[in-house]
Amino acid sequence: MKFVSSVALAGLLSFAGLAAADAPSLATLNAKINVDNVFDAYVSDSATTLGTKFLSGANWPQTFTGSFDIAQAGTYYIHIVATDQSPPAMFIGAFSLNLGTADSALFANGTNNLYSNTTDWTARLNTLAGAVAPIADFGGAGGGQVWDGQVGANYTKDSHYIWHGATSGEMTTVFTASFVVVPAPGAVGLAGLGVLALRRRRR
Repeated sequence: MKFVSSVALAGLLSFAGLAAADAPSLATLNAKINVDNVFDAYVSDSATTLGTKFLSGANWPQTFTGSFDIAQAGTYYIHIVATDQSPPAMFIGAFSLNLGTADSALFANGTNNLYSNTTDWTARLNTLAGAVAPIADFGGAGGGQVWDGQVGANYTKDSHYIWHGATSGEMTTVFTASFVVVPAPGAVGLAGLGVLALRRRRR
């Protein structure tokens, strides 16, 4: 499932100033996610607004995959709204950034790869308005955790089973991580030339 970020869902954040829907992708975010029990994944240009939903899941043993095309340079946020229905609870994921026409696309850890862990993510209870809380780490995939039999083989040990540190389950945690997309040199200037050309045609 793939979405272009210039097409925002109604009622959610609209990204201001994005390129036209048929513009070449600067970068593509790829996601692989399991949550015990259900989740919605969003991409936003705001740390405090969910943005555009691009992936959902409601079956914890199933690994859900999706991608999201970024059409404009800037700082973006991945928000995972994860809800547990009974203990135990966990979120595990692996994410990557593929370059399109951008000069670079990097997560806050300085690489093209992001894993569920306690250092690259923040966790809030119920909503993005909540206070940042400690994250509980239940160990990496393949380490013998209760979920490993159905989930572990889909991830490397870099992906850890994590959750809000204050509770074992029956609640919603919003996990957030960020990445930055930088345009190729000259791309801004070319965009400006395009605007000038349009203006000249209208005269």
